[in-house]
Amino acid sequence: FLQVLQRQTNFEWEAYNLRKFAYNFSREISQGEVKFPDVSLDLLSPEVLVESWANGFSVGKFLSSLDKGITDVSSGLKNTAKQLGETMTEALEDTKRDIARTIFNLNIKMFLRDNLIHSDMHAGNILFSEETGDLTVL
Repeated sequence: FLQVLQRQTNFEWEAYNLRKFAYNFSREISQGEVKFPDVSLDLLSPEVLVESWANGFSVGKFLSSLDKGITDVSSGLKNTAKQLGETMTEALEDTKRDIARTIFNLNIKMFLRDNLIHSDMHAGNILFSEETGDLTVL
């Protein structure tokens, strides 16, 4: 038990796993479906891990803000402006669906093909960039 626990707190293992995920998802990365941070091997030690910066908000925060924004916009719109609100709502729903589909596909690939699973996959460890549409798994 101690060895397993110590390995989980060793950042060299974390770096290895990040690089392995990037290798396993190289096709998806090249197609712009997902990103993983780069690891600085020059600064890596069992106690230190430095990763490249990733722009975006956590998926959880992003999706929560979408739901709040839809409510705020819809309640303040009248007639033709309401149609614009409905179009925005449809676009946001498409974005949410695309994010969910990508995350689902990532997990299924990890489970069924790669046999390497991100053990802390939650909405706070996935960033979404509104500017580029990128999903980055931390």
